[in-house]
Amino acid sequence: MIDIVIDNIYPYPDKKLTCFERPLYAYINWLGKDPTYLGLASWSFTDNYVKEFKGIRNNAPMRWIIDGVKDIYDIDLLVKYITNANESIKVVKSEIEEKNPVMVYVDSFYCPWYPSYYKSHINHYVLVVGVTKDNDFICLDKTTGDSIYKILPIVDYIHGRNTGEVILFRNTQKNVDVQYAAGLFLKKQLIKMKDSDLFENIRSYSFVIRNEFNIKNELDGVHDYRVAAIYTWLKGISTSREKFAFALKNCIVGVQERYIQELLEISVQWKNVLFQLMLAKERIINFNYVAEILMNIADKEECCFVKIQQDIERRFNGASAEY
Repeated sequence: MIDIVIDNIYPYPDKKLTCFERPLYAYINWLGKDPTYLGLASWSFTDNYVKEFKGIRNNAPMRWIIDGVKDIYDIDLLVKYITNANESIKVVKSEIEEKNPVMVYVDSFYCPWYPSYYKSHINHYVLVVGVTKDNDFICLDKTTGDSIYKILPIVDYIHGRNTGEVILFRNTQKNVDVQYAAGLFLKKQLIKMKDSDLFENIRSYSFVIRNEFNIKNELDGVHDYRVAAIYTWLKGISTSREKFAFALKNCIVGVQERYIQELLEISVQWKNVLFQLMLAKERIINFNYVAEILMNIADKEECCFVKIQQDIERRFNGASAEY
């Protein structure tokens, strides 16, 4: 057997993406479509799902992104939980032979290209785009090093496939007006966000920071505090506001610039929360101050959200009145 590699698919060069988003953006870009509209699905806030990860189906922010892939690009993501490792490998190899990339879960403790290799357990997703003659997986991940490809030894994959998730792409090949579809998705998504207690969840987390937060517990079991679940999670929260702002600007022609600026300013505030909690590793910080930042964020986000939702409603109602 010789190496099998799918042609002309590359890592998507955006450092703001989470490991779950990187394979999706790479795949959508491979189809010749703009993946950045998927940022419309990224503005969320729940408990720290990175720390107690239970798979895609048990994770609302990930399900929102899957909905975005379907509604905006007409691509179905089939999330399979395969308990038998050999069956999982068989499915992946079959897809690659049909020139279909496959997304798989693998604990980065078992990813040789990561500093966490055999050191820290971190939930991770990669896009498999090929198989070597030795049956190792050829993957796309972060754009680091000389090669775009990362080799995941099949033994490491078997040990690191904890959730057993294998995600298959099913593209309908329809000619989709992505910008128009993104606008329809945004209207639905804003309703979903409103019903999700997003802003109350931030306020609840402010209470946790003020009364229950313990930095030692948060850093337990990691070889480097920078890969701790809390920091990975909060970094994703911060960048999600940037991705939403960028997608909103592309999706809605003439959207008010102040909404974009407010979201970017909120993203900076989230970075401040992240920075303060990183400082807590080595020094005493004022957790009441961090809690106040979070309350301020919740108020600003909710106000910004309401204005965006009202703007979108006016636009859609105005469009409907023309018919």
